Amino acid sequence: MAHAWRMKMLRMNRKGAAPAMTLLFFIIFITSLMLVFYFINFNSSIGDKSSEMASVLEEVEFSQQYMTAEATLLAQQSILKEGDVKENFKSFAKTRDFGVESFGNFYGKIRNGEFEIRVSESGYLLEIKNLFAASRRGMNDLKRDFNLTIEFDGKGAVQKIYK
Repeated sequence: MAHAWRMKMLRMNRKGAAPAMTLLFFIIFITSLMLVFYFINFNSSIGDKSSEMASVLEEVEFSQQYMTAEATLLAQQSILKEGDVKENFKSFAKTRDFGVESFGNFYGKIRNGEFEIRVSESGYLLEIKNLFAASRRGMNDLKRDFNLTIEFDGKGAVQKIYK
């Protein structure tokens, strides 16, 4: 008797399997079409936001490198010129300040005399503390704080840059 009941259940399951399989195939097909439609119409705004942030990072990195190179150049010119090295440094910086916002407070620190350039054992030591480089693109903004210390020999050649 158990065998007969089991055979009857198997036949019932086979009869219901065809419509269920058709329905399952239909659902998978519709889901696949929706995914293809989504991929075709995908908005690449994530890529735009990512490129905005990358551009902000690149600008801040460039600004910090620029300030380091500019301080090096100004100090070298100041060391080689006759007279007070700190006043020479301020004078040279004044002619090169173009008011670029991403250079932060670099020229302001120099203009206000908020830096040290002094004679050291190996030559000269330039220190500018609490500098910042900043950039903004859309809703992304970044500000990097750093100190700049550069060591020069007596002729103005760079010995070491501390970041």
